[in-house]
Amino acid sequence: MHNYSETSLTSLTPLTPLPRAPNNIFRTSTGYRNVFTLPISYDVNLSTSILSPSNLSLLHATGPPSSTPTSIPTSTRFAAMDSTVFEIFGQKILSYFTFHSISLTVHLIDGEEINKTPEAVTALIDSLCLYKLKRREPFLAIGGGVLLDIAGMAASLYRRGVPFVRVPTTLLAIVDASVGVKNGVDFCCRKTKHSYKNRTGTFYAPVSCLLDAGTFIKTQNRRNVSNGCGEIMKLALVRSAELFQLLEDHGEELVER
Repeated sequence: MHNYSETSLTSLTPLTPLPRAPNNIFRTSTGYRNVFTLPISYDVNLSTSILSPSNLSLLHATGPPSSTPTSIPTSTRFAAMDSTVFEIFGQKILSYFTFHSISLTVHLIDGEEINKTPEAVTALIDSLCLYKLKRREPFLAIGGGVLLDIAGMAASLYRRGVPFVRVPTTLLAIVDASVGVKNGVDFCCRKTKHSYKNRTGTFYAPVSCLLDAGTFIKTQNRRNVSNGCGEIMKLALVRSAELFQLLEDHGEELVER
């Protein structure tokens, strides 16, 4: 916790702590200054065979077991899902929840960059309203980086913030979009007609990320795996000589597999 009792955050004007809240509220020459920090905390869980009914990661991440008394409905779930992911894994995902006696409502989003727009966020919020998602009820976001950005922004806006769970399905999303708190969509200015990448967005963390390095990546082509490896290389260049050496030694094998 920073000590704000000596000086202002932006000037040398002395600040006097208010006795009832000495760490948060300070008197100034013209009134008060409120100082609050918001903690950011979320779990990143590694798993395998995430769509196997015996793996309870998806079930527990989006609600308590049915035997636990709660106001969160346990017989339904909501998922924002990449349409390509749904084509490949949709039946398996639906079967997973059916096995656990849960009805899954799915909102499909095309994952290409061209679809990362405010309109996509609004469409998802429409579906959340139709589903009547409760304030503390988490929903799933299953897809690549575009889907996770759209879902994260919608989660931060709907009812001024609801919990959501990221399930990245591409190597790039696993090493990039899944482990940050930034959400952004592209925006076309109506006055200039220019489109700007990630011009609108929010900082909003998921409640958890579920990473499965095998199930989804197996369906990716060589180019998309290479894209993910490029992001890993960027991290290696910035922070880890050991990771760089691993890529030097095994990078080609990683892409081919």
